[in-house]
Amino acid sequence: MFDALQEKSSRDEYGTLLGRLVCFYLRHGEAELAPWSDKHPLTEAQQGSVGDLRVVLEDENASVEAVQCAFDKVLTELFLWEEAEGLIDELACPVQRFLICALPIGNVVSRARI
Repeated sequence: MFDALQEKSSRDEYGTLLGRLVCFYLRHGEAELAPWSDKHPLTEAQQGSVGDLRVVLEDENASVEAVQCAFDKVLTELFLWEEAEGLIDELACPVQRFLICALPIGNVVSRARI
């Protein structure tokens, strides 16, 4: 019914960025990100969805559908969260935290690691 307004190259770039977002949170517990993770932890639901995706990715027999379902669940948890008490200023939004880390000025984590 509706056609995408973006070119294929733009959609591919958006997909790559979403993939980097999810990879960032899959690596959230690694030593390089530990100070960041301690200061800005994910919610239990977000941690659970990332953990579920990690389990699916480690399963060599997992279907493409299982991977896609787990990936979608992570994105849902990261984007559809409820702000409590105006915490946006304290980087409560996981997407905001990722974007700060991904920017060259963030210097929190190597962009190559995201």
